[in-house]
Amino acid sequence: MGIGNSVGAAPRWLWILIGVVVTAVAGVAIYLLIKQIRREDLQSQAAEEAAERQKEIDAQKLADLKTVTPLATLLELNQSQIDEYHRIATDQADRSFRSSQRAMALGLLVIVGCFAAGLYFGNG
Repeated sequence: MGIGNSVGAAPRWLWILIGVVVTAVAGVAIYLLIKQIRREDLQSQAAEEAAERQKEIDAQKLADLKTVTPLATLLELNQSQIDEYHRIATDQADRSFRSSQRAMALGLLVIVGCFAAGLYFGNG
């Protein structure tokens, strides 16, 4: 059964409206995903630059440790290593969260598409 072939069929304009809405929602979702990916790329570049600067600082501190080993310098080096580990763990958690958001959005689009197809092909 197609559009308008049965007595209780939905009018053609309704199907066009549903198609336009689904296309608009998909377009906005794709735009937001691309924007998020670009933002993540910029953040990862900034994090890499910060990590590189931190490595240079750590190298200088290690050079200082080789000559003089005061407790304060050792504690500073330890704290910088803890901060680096925290940054890595936080970045991984953020990426995992964003990936799950993308998967949920894609799943919602699939469900909406299947629902629209179910309405369109009512007598399957």
